[in-house]
Amino acid sequence: MTGWMMAIALPLIDLVYRRGRFTFADSESTAIYFFWFSLSLALWCSQALYARAFYASGNTLTPMIASTVIVLASLPMYALLFRTLSVTGLAVASDIGIAANALAIAGLLHLRGMVPLGGLNWKELGKCALVGAVSGGLSYEVMRGITLDGSRRADLLALALGSLTWPQPSPPDFGCYIRSYPQTCAEKSSPLCPARPRVRLRKQWRPARSRECAVR
Repeated sequence: MTGWMMAIALPLIDLVYRRGRFTFADSESTAIYFFWFSLSLALWCSQALYARAFYASGNTLTPMIASTVIVLASLPMYALLFRTLSVTGLAVASDIGIAANALAIAGLLHLRGMVPLGGLNWKELGKCALVGAVSGGLSYEVMRGITLDGSRRADLLALALGSLTWPQPSPPDFGCYIRSYPQTCAEKSSPLCPARPRVRLRKQWRPARSRECAVR
């Protein structure tokens, strides 16, 4: 998804927002920010999932402290990148900040033995990253060959071609999204997965049907 959003940033922004005083030049500048923010989509998702592991164990203080420390420590980086890259630098700094946040939460979970990093299927995760990079690169190259002149027709054509070329390498490797998930609680012990109590099945009592139902 990240590769697709980065590739079709300009035609998507232009098609959705360009009207009234929002010109094609505004679409071009906004697409740059959209491009860089899309790069951190996977990081935002992983950070949210890792933080929920703490919430599930009843510990909400640790991820809050870690996130607060990282935000305060990244403020000089925001200022530096804003002076060097202007507003685009803020988007880049946001990507770096969420990457540090996700790595910190993952490291804390690993140190506490809650979600060991060695338990992840790195081979399949690498396949997913490779497929996403190849798909996004293919869509980006296709988009470079399309001239966007500010017309709706050009935007729709670019979106259609970018969307058609993006998933081509994906179907054979779609299973990586499923196989990369950790084993279920029934198969793998974890502090987040308490033991399931054994439940004995009892024979259910069924009342006798009435005479009226029997006649029917």
